[in-house]
Amino acid sequence: MGRNPVHCKDHVLLLNWNTNSPALLTNIAAATAAATAEPRRGGGHSNVWSRDPTVVVLADMDKSQMDAIVQEAVRDRGLHLNIHTRQGNPFKLSHLKKVSAPRASIVILLHPDTASSASDAEAMKAAAAMSFTTLTSQTQPSHRHGHQWRMIVQMPSSVPAGGNVLKSLLKQSASWQGPGSSVSGSGLDLQVLAMPDDALVNCMVAQTAAQPGVLTCWQDVLSTSAGTSQLKCIALPKHLQGQPYVSIRRSFPDAVVCGYTSPDGAVFLNPHESAVPGPGSSLILLTKYGAPVASSKSSEVEYAAAGQAAAHRLKGGSTHRAQACTIIVAGWADGDIPELMRSFSDFTPAGSSVTFITQQQLPVPAVSSKHGNCNCRFITHPYPTSTEALVSAGLRSADSIVLGSGSADTPDAEADARLLAALLQVQEAVLSHELPAAPHVVAPVRSSSSSAMAIQYLQELSHRLSSISKYTG
Repeated sequence: MGRNPVHCKDHVLLLNWNTNSPALLTNIAAATAAATAEPRRGGGHSNVWSRDPTVVVLADMDKSQMDAIVQEAVRDRGLHLNIHTRQGNPFKLSHLKKVSAPRASIVILLHPDTASSASDAEAMKAAAAMSFTTLTSQTQPSHRHGHQWRMIVQMPSSVPAGGNVLKSLLKQSASWQGPGSSVSGSGLDLQVLAMPDDALVNCMVAQTAAQPGVLTCWQDVLSTSAGTSQLKCIALPKHLQGQPYVSIRRSFPDAVVCGYTSPDGAVFLNPHESAVPGPGSSLILLTKYGAPVASSKSSEVEYAAAGQAAAHRLKGGSTHRAQACTIIVAGWADGDIPELMRSFSDFTPAGSSVTFITQQQLPVPAVSSKHGNCNCRFITHPYPTSTEALVSAGLRSADSIVLGSGSADTPDAEADARLLAALLQVQEAVLSHELPAAPHVVAPVRSSSSSAMAIQYLQELSHRLSSISKYTG
């Protein structure tokens, strides 16, 4: 099991490994850097990241492979993270002891990629959770006194029928409420969170293709570095208790109130203006990372004046109508196309068109020429990302090109290699046909090194097109 035992306390323990692990470690490192800088700026309050905690990873994966990914995800980005990786089985008590599991402050139980099926993955997580609870119950009272263990369990958005064994574990302590629920008992706070899946990725791809710049907004909201936007929860201030939501959301001049959570964990986003959060509720705010958040009675007057001015502008002018866009999708996994189509139907302006290039004809029930806001058409080509295929799909008039790399089962290195090769094809097609401007390209690259290379190619393409335009002009 890796190398020497890890002797530490109040650390963050990651159990299992999957494709979300690198991004998780990157965000932990960024959150730690931002939180430790807060006291020097005189703002914010202490949290787990402000202590610069040690992170320990225990997964059934080769240690050298994990170390290489940590190097790329954290240190190559100029971030600092005190991290130790160990190879082992998270459901074995002896392995949990060697990473000081009973002394961890936060345990993040990830969905294992090594499982042969979704049901097996749930069983492995349940076994790990049971082993951890058994180990903590065996901890000496002198070490356990006053110690609160917090376990966060990552769950897919859907679990096969009969495969949700974690549900049984939660039922032993509290009523099951699905993802987002939590139980407390014997010093253990167990929370279950849904993990990002292909449906979420498809939504973000469709949004970015239809509205360039949206991904930049998402990055700002989801990043944890200083100065970026942050979603945070605060207790409902006493002077706002019993007030309708419309008055509450107007009470924060330096934050956007997005909704609230009730004491039982229910989340209410963008509720009705007349809704009244009950006692013990918490507000969900969007604000700048590290910035103090305080309510102000004077904000009500400011919001009222702004609302009247906005109503006057709407009466005097026409409502903005987004222009229809033309999108090409090439190399996307056939099985994921229907889900991507649904996302396009939700996010594209009315009258938009999406052309899918596939290697083979898709089954008729899976596709439709008219899907929500957009019209879809399908063409087949043995090499969907080739110059010939892109031109036949309407490259000259395309606003955006979405490139895929196969199914989720494709290894990361192979998937990124396909995307980089596809970018070369797009570059050749754009340059050889002397397009006036490069189309917006959306490609879900998996590793940071591949992402940096892709960005470099796109910047070079934009620079060369700009030079050609100046020369011909």
